[in-house]
Amino acid sequence: MNMELRLPAGFFMGAALSGPQTEGAYRTGGKLENIWDTWSDLAISDFYNKVGSYVGNNFYEKYEEDIRLLKSLGLDSFRTSIQWSRFLDENGEVNREGADFYHRVCACAKENQIDLFMNLYHFDMPTYLFRRGGWENREVVEAYARYAGRAFREFGKEIRYWFTFNEAIVEPDQRYRTGIWYPFVKDAKRGMNVQYHISLAHCLAVREFRKAKEEGYLLPDAQIGLINCFAPPYTREDPSPEDLEALRMEDGLNNRWWLDLVTKGELPGDVLKTLGEAGLEPEIRPGDEAVLKEGIVGMGYHYWGLIDNWSWNNAYKNRYGMVEVDLMDNYQRKPKKSAKWLQEVIQSREK
Repeated sequence: MNMELRLPAGFFMGAALSGPQTEGAYRTGGKLENIWDTWSDLAISDFYNKVGSYVGNNFYEKYEEDIRLLKSLGLDSFRTSIQWSRFLDENGEVNREGADFYHRVCACAKENQIDLFMNLYHFDMPTYLFRRGGWENREVVEAYARYAGRAFREFGKEIRYWFTFNEAIVEPDQRYRTGIWYPFVKDAKRGMNVQYHISLAHCLAVREFRKAKEEGYLLPDAQIGLINCFAPPYTREDPSPEDLEALRMEDGLNNRWWLDLVTKGELPGDVLKTLGEAGLEPEIRPGDEAVLKEGIVGMGYHYWGLIDNWSWNNAYKNRYGMVEVDLMDNYQRKPKKSAKWLQEVIQSREK
């Protein structure tokens, strides 16, 4: 049967960006060095065409143009992120120049009648905290919770939708298990502690969110969630018991871990049991169980990378955007054919 598919009424449809991949201006307005800046300084040859973290796509200067472009395509929302290293100084106090930039972004989105979804962390830890142990250090987890609390109170009347982390599995894997990203660690035990500490940091940020909401700093209908990246694992045909066990743990660590955290307020017991048997269990402290308790509901979709952006050590090797960024012509934006397609999909929404 031939059926016409349409977006349901009330389903938000937008696009996603991130601070460290788009803003550029990495030494402007009091921004601190983050871990990508550090890696770029240490080994620029690790980045495609030697294009380090400094460039973004110049969203810092072009945010008004970009938001108007989103509006012209019919988008009613977009997601980006606050950079911890731009918003706070090394003492954990608000960097006013950085905060004012995000206030301007919020005001421009409102002026164009676009809902802004704000993420608090996109793999971009300030370097001074990374040098204290990063996500391996519980004190950094607590520093993140304080950062989140400051952000909720600073922007709580301007932003309705919040996220704690982007794709929370990526840093444990890329930095600590496979060692593809700086500092190139290949240690399953350390990676497991990082994964657990990020889980705790998410939950502590949600606690700060609820506290700020109770105190009247947030909009009454403000909501918070976690951005996930799920990849269903498969086995070969006629899998052995060992294949099936690997499948269970791969799915448990990368998918069910985060789904259970945000929907049930707990971590998968079978995964924790297996980790314990292998001597890889994370450091769970008394009281952590209560911290882990947020529940979520799906509301819409954000396409990743509407505008070409700097993508980690791949730099501009992969062009994800439906809008091209011309690096040889002052970062000019040029919509591709796919942008027209997205515009038509959005126009199909039921009234």
